[in-house]
Amino acid sequence: MTTKTIREYDLNIFYAEDYDVDTAEESMDEFYTVQPSVYQEDASGNVTRQYLEAFKLSLEETRAIAPDFPEEEYGTDFFMGLDFFYQHAKAIPGRVRQILSTLPPVDEVRFDEPETKWLDTMFV
Repeated sequence: MTTKTIREYDLNIFYAEDYDVDTAEESMDEFYTVQPSVYQEDASGNVTRQYLEAFKLSLEETRAIAPDFPEEEYGTDFFMGLDFFYQHAKAIPGRVRQILSTLPPVDEVRFDEPETKWLDTMFV
């Protein structure tokens, strides 16, 4: 029997891509989308990840956060630990901080669902 050695929140922060089937054109969103996930690694080194519902930032929220994660260094789609995000984002907008504060306790996230629903409707 293996025991969990690591179980923590990660954030996937990205500019969503859209593909228009009528024009066959791809475009990239101007705003960040944030998708939390629980990263789990057991004592044997087996890694699993459970994704939670994603949320989109506004233009103002994206502009507040983006300078701390330059595209040249992080790219347009990157993962980071929730703690790392809190330590390195210099100006986390209030709504983003409020949404992230509602994440369920990491040990309560179930891994038997396709995507964990957690967002309060007041945030979307």
